[in-house]
Amino acid sequence: MPILAKRVQKLHSSGIRVIAGLADKIPACIKLHIGIPDFFTPANIKTAGCAAIESNLTAYSPNAGETPVRQALAKKTNQQFRLMSRSKRRDVINYEQVVLTAGGMGALSTCINALLDPGDEIILPNPGWPNFFMIPLAQGVKFKFYPLFVKNNFVPRPADIESQITAKTKVILLNTPANPTGAVIPRVVLEAIVKIAKRHDLWIICDECYEAIIFEGQHFSPFVLDPKRVVVVRSFSKTYAMTGWRVGYTISNLEVANKIRELNECQIACVPTFCQWAAKAALEGPQTSVRQMVNSYKKRRDLVVQLLKQYGLYQYTPAGAFYILIDISKSGLDSETFALKLLRDRQVAVAPGATFGSQAKKYVRICFAVKEKDLREGIRRIAAQVSGK
Repeated sequence: MPILAKRVQKLHSSGIRVIAGLADKIPACIKLHIGIPDFFTPANIKTAGCAAIESNLTAYSPNAGETPVRQALAKKTNQQFRLMSRSKRRDVINYEQVVLTAGGMGALSTCINALLDPGDEIILPNPGWPNFFMIPLAQGVKFKFYPLFVKNNFVPRPADIESQITAKTKVILLNTPANPTGAVIPRVVLEAIVKIAKRHDLWIICDECYEAIIFEGQHFSPFVLDPKRVVVVRSFSKTYAMTGWRVGYTISNLEVANKIRELNECQIACVPTFCQWAAKAALEGPQTSVRQMVNSYKKRRDLVVQLLKQYGLYQYTPAGAFYILIDISKSGLDSETFALKLLRDRQVAVAPGATFGSQAKKYVRICFAVKEKDLREGIRRIAAQVSGK
């Protein structure tokens, strides 16, 4: 019997998916484990997708995506980047530097594939989204971690990143706003990290899939600081509640964009065409729904912080995304055991912190993009599990 590739034999389902599989079998389970908006895709986007299907826009598109969609993305991005750079100068990018991908995961995977050879190293945040290390693992790329600490609100310290660099390092991966912490990296920190990348001649991949979900301050992209060195990963999934549409995109220099386009050709051909036209409608239509979603997430973020303070579990306040890590160390259990017992005994599903890295092994992650009543009851049960009452 032939054997599987050694690199994929090391893959395994994340703790999030393990809990998800169990939670789906439990009636009336309070599900705080999966990061998904609790809103439906806005009506104008669905209408545009249906109209594209009715107009028979269902054939292959160019590998990089339909030109009008990429142009709309470039227009939006240039508006953002001009504000970030505090400049009214000409556009930062052109549409050829934007490539549509199969969601944010597809964007990240093709970026890593384009920038690293097997045996090269990428430096990742710890804690961080499990796919940050699962994708390199699947591609034969080595990875190291830089630690994030709650005392810094899980914002990276540039010195911790630089200390992990070796002769094999080619990429630093950043995530802002971050999953699982909700941390937003300030401009001054990003400036220091870009200087490190220049000093060591490294690429930066910046995952900005939650760039629209900010509660305090403003999102800043390091692409503005070094457009030749930084590759940005973004997605429509969370901003527009389009998780199932699978539309992501990359922003990079033209050389990298061309390679991502070529990787699309041999991996997915293209993002489904009608989904692309729906994404264009998302960009060009009213943004009221985005503001409503973000305001709703902020309200629930504030509720979670209030409840954690009430139960003596508060440690920090996330500035973006819709996640928070909860310290469960007083329970005396590791995060996997805690999550399984909480699910079995109290019918609440949470993501075990260890699945995000060793720095989160005393935490569980919850997503607060759920109904307020579920947050109130879910956190009450988490607190009871921690205290053993």
